[in-house]
Order: sequence, then structure tokens, then C-alpha cells
Amino acid sequence: MFWQNEEYATGLADIVLDGVVCVVDAVFGQQQMQEDHATDELKIGESLRQIAGSDVILLNKSDLVEPIVLLETETLIRQINPAAPIHKTVKGEIDLKHIIGISAFRLPPPPPANDAIHVHSEDCDHSHDREPTHYELRGISSLQVTCGILDQAHLDKLDVWIRTALWEHRVADTGSEVQVLRCKGAFTSNQGKHFVLQGVRSMYEILELEPSDSIGVPDAGKVVLIGKGLDSIVRKSLEGVLA
Repeated sequence: MFWQNEEYATGLADIVLDGVVCVVDAVFGQQQMQEDHATDELKIGESLRQIAGSDVILLNKSDLVEPIVLLETETLIRQINPAAPIHKTVKGEIDLKHIIGISAFRLPPPPPANDAIHVHSEDCDHSHDREPTHYELRGISSLQVTCGILDQAHLDKLDVWIRTALWEHRVADTGSEVQVLRCKGAFTSNQGKHFVLQGVRSMYEILELEPSDSIGVPDAGKVVLIGKGLDSIVRKSLEGVLA
């Protein structure tokens, strides 16, 4: 409502959507996610939808559970939404800079959070991707696709691809069914312009950044999708659009 309603943005009080914050109960969070999933017809429970659609997540009551339980809950959250930073809180206390003035709908998404599933050490005898590009949990998948500098033809193709996925729930060139809960991205055109992609359910926009907001933004781009049905076929299709 706040993002799309022009009356709010052009009224006397200049209202903008700064970001979406989700609070997860460290004590009952895992149980809530499991119960929601078990009763939801689409296999995407309400708690999972809220986590997937968030820009910042507070894992509250972190002092009331054992460290292993806290890690398990954080891992579940990360599998649903790898792009959102997680802050462990006690009685909801947090520095407001983490939840106010974050410009989540105006600036590029932050770098992917560290993988909470495995702890790296010098004793590891196998390799790991530094930036995981795919997660899956209880019907929700999330994937990340990187890209280089895009020309106008690629930007137009991306716009069609996103519009088809969000509005028609399918991938244009494959017919695969998808349900995207959230999409975010950032990319650069061959004219040196920087763009940000933001989408929630069926609503999305590709916004050109102001020069002041583009400072320090890398030319390498990426698109992050969170939803259902985001398999290898979808990844290949999106990579083809961005190639």
C-alpha cells in the first residue's frame, strides 16, 4: 500500500516505504514455521511469506534458547531469505540505524549474508562457494543470478521476464510455473546508469538510481528471487536473459 499509493507519496507528509522488518520469535519461531507450512494449501505458510518478503529480520528472545536452537532457527531463516540481514535481539533492543533509514526500496540490495548452514575453518577438506546462490526450504526456493553490464535490449528482456513471472506465474520461454514472493536486484547499463529492481508479489519496479545513490555501486549486477518453483530451468532461463 505505501509503496504503490501515490496519494501517500504526494501528500503533505512525504511518506515512502523505507523497508520491511520482520520479527521472528527465537523460542517458537521454528514451531510456527512448521505449523504454517503444514496447513497452507500452497505449501507456503504465512510466517514463511513474511520472512521471504522482509528486508531486515530481528531474531528476538535470543537469550531464552540454547545456542544450538538459535543457530537452527537462523539457518531456517537464511534458507528462506538469504538476502536479509539477521539481528539477534533481547527484548527487541536494537540500534535504530539497522531498521530505520535503510532505504531498502531505493538502494541496491546488500551483499549475500554468510552461509549459516556450515562454519568454515582451516580444517575443511572440501571447497565451498563464498556466496551461495540457491537455498530451499519447505516449498520456498531462493536463487541468485549474476550478470555483467547490460544494454537496452537486455534490460527490455529482463523487464518482460520479470513481468511474466510475477503477473502470469510462469517463465516466458519455458512455460514453467513459478510463484515469486520477492525479487531484488541491481545492474548497470552500458550507458553507465545504475538500476535497482524491487518486487513484492505481483508488484515490481525497475528504478534508475540517482547519481548520488550510485556512488560505490559495482558494475557487476545480480538478481535475487524468492518464491516457489525456482528450479534449475528457471535459473537457466534467467541467465539466458542476462547473458
